[in-house]
Formats: sequence, structure tokens, C-alpha cells
Amino acid sequence: MTTARVDMGSGDDEISLAGGILADGDANVNHSNYFNLGSGNDNFIVGGSIRDTVSKHSSSNVIDLGTGNDHMIVGDSLEDSTLIISKDSAVIDINYDIKGHSALLLGDGNDTIKVRGSVFSDGTMDRFYDVISDNASYGEVYKSAWYGPSQYVLKNGQLHKDAAVAFDLGDGDNHIEVLGVSEDTGAPAAWATTALYAGDGNDSFTVKGNVINVNNYGGEKALDFGNGNNTIDISRNVNSTNIRAGAGDDSVIIGGSLDAEIKDSASTINLGAGNDTVIIKANVGREDASSYVVDSGDITSINLGEGNTLIVGGVWCNTNLNVGSGDDHIYINTLNVQNVDSIFTFDGSNTHSSGNDIIVIDKLLRGELNHFKLNMNTDSDFLVSRFNLH
Repeated sequence: MTTARVDMGSGDDEISLAGGILADGDANVNHSNYFNLGSGNDNFIVGGSIRDTVSKHSSSNVIDLGTGNDHMIVGDSLEDSTLIISKDSAVIDINYDIKGHSALLLGDGNDTIKVRGSVFSDGTMDRFYDVISDNASYGEVYKSAWYGPSQYVLKNGQLHKDAAVAFDLGDGDNHIEVLGVSEDTGAPAAWATTALYAGDGNDSFTVKGNVINVNNYGGEKALDFGNGNNTIDISRNVNSTNIRAGAGDDSVIIGGSLDAEIKDSASTINLGAGNDTVIIKANVGREDASSYVVDSGDITSINLGEGNTLIVGGVWCNTNLNVGSGDDHIYINTLNVQNVDSIFTFDGSNTHSSGNDIIVIDKLLRGELNHFKLNMNTDSDFLVSRFNLH
């Protein structure tokens, strides 16, 4: 397939292709493949990959699932400049990777995304902005209103100039599962660089592998889950990544380390009010702090709301912890603080918290007490079960 426009209108439609979709940019135009499934409960099935002639710098695939409860199956990967949008609920099943500059802009509904490979899509969505707004930034010819039915993503603000590639799932109970089976065949991680905005709702995010580089210090790039009772389960390490959730009872489980091998920027975990649980099964922070620059985004930080449980199975290094009011329970296997201050604050404002906090540290190892600050109220208990300074 080269350059085509398919408009299905209303009704429950099905498009099924045995092979893949290839968008062509040979004509040097800024419009390309466009599928508009309209209203109804639609099925869109592609046996191969969805990609474009990326070297031509003008091709793209835009697939608008429209309104209704829609189902999309891709037998291979989403690649290059591919944009999936919808107004309501969608189930999207990708058999391999999502990469290149591919993005998802979905509506307020209960969305389910399953990727059997890895997610490593980045860059900006400027090409999508140009074609959907009929504002060609290069090329000599474009067709007015080619993408007219999909301009709602401009009006609702999901797509704008200079927007980073993202998975914007809108409000609703959204579920994302990434199996990462191709991570050992060239993918940088099971999930790398791609921002996620899951909106308000009870969301789940499950990744079988590492998560890296969802972090631009001072910016908005993050894994953001909004308000609701959210579950984040990452089986291996998390490096240079911002994890955010709003009010609600959130659970964050990291099967490996948090920032044990960071190089340029650190991670943050920010959770709102609610009974939150954070479990990090290996280390937190990097032991070698010689390259840290305070207040530059190099310091790992965990900021929790009201009433929390934090369990760290490995070493805690050079990482700040802030918790709000409520009864907090903090269990850390080993505290290792060196070169850079670690601050444990149990109030959110360096004054007094209103809860009964319990902090248990199994031992202090190779630490310097003058690099460790603890701000807590008189109702809190601080226990070190084994004192082992080197």
C-alpha cells in the first residue's frame, strides 16, 4: 500500500489485511495513509507490521478507531511514524515492538494495551501535527481536510506542536502489559524513553523487563497514572524514570533496583494522598556518588502521600525520601550514605507530621552520619537493628 484514505463511516466494521501496511512518501507530500473507522464497535486487523518509508521524511500512518469499543491487532510491530487515535475504549494487541516515533492518543474509556515485544518510541509528534492540521512543513502538495474527522486531537490538546511522542490513554481504567520478549534482540529495554499518561482511573502497568529513560529533568516526561488506585509492576530495574500517581491507594513494585546504574539523570517516584505501597526488591540509588550534582536532577527521590509502606530489599544509597501525614512504615535492609546528603522527611514540609511513623533500618553500612538527615516527629520510632559502620 502506498498513500490511501479509507473512511468506514458508522456501523460495526472490520478491516482485515493479511500482510502489513507501508506508507509511501515518494510523492513528497505531507499526507499519507489514513484509516478512519468512524462510529461503532470496529475490528482492525493487520497481519504484518505498520511502517513507512521513513527516509522520505513525509510519510506516516494515522489510524483513527473512532467511537465505540474497538479492537486492533497487529501481527508484527508498530514502526516509524504511526499514530493510533480513538475517542472511546480500545483494545490494542501488538505482537512485537512499538518503536520509531509511534504514538497512541486514546479517549476517555477503558483501554487495554498489550505489547509482546518492547516499547521504545521517542522523538516528537510534529509530523502528525503537520498532517492532521493540514499545515505542511515540507513537501509541495497536501490535500485539504484529508484528516478532517480526526482533528479533535488538536482541539482537546492531545496533539500540539513540539509534543513529545507519548501514549496518552485518557481517563478510565486503563491496562498496559509489556512482555519485553525482544529486549535481548536489540531493544534498549522492555520500556524505554516513551512517556505514558494514563489519566484518572484504576490503572495497571505491567512490564516484564527494565524501564529506562522516561525522564527529562525539568520537563513533563513521565509514567503518569493520575488519580485512582493504580498498580505498577516492573519485573526488573528502573533507571532515569519519573513515576507519578495522584490521589488513591497505589502500589509500586520494582523487582530489581531503582537507579543503581544511573548515568545522566535520576528517577523520582511521586505518589499522592492514599495508602500507598512501594516495594523495591534490590538497591535504591547508586553507591558511587562522585558524579552527583545536588539540585541538578541527579538525586533519586521518593515522595509519598499520606499513610505509606515502603520496603527496600537491598541497599539505600544517596536518595531522598519524603512522606506526608499518616502512619508510615519504612523498612530498609541497609543504609549506605556517602558524598551526598540523603534526607528522610516525615512531614512534607520539614515541620511536624501527624502520624505514627515506624522506620526500621537493618544496618548502616559504609555510611557517614553527617551525610544523613532525619526529620520526624516525636511520635515516630526509628530503629537500627544492627550498627555496622565502615
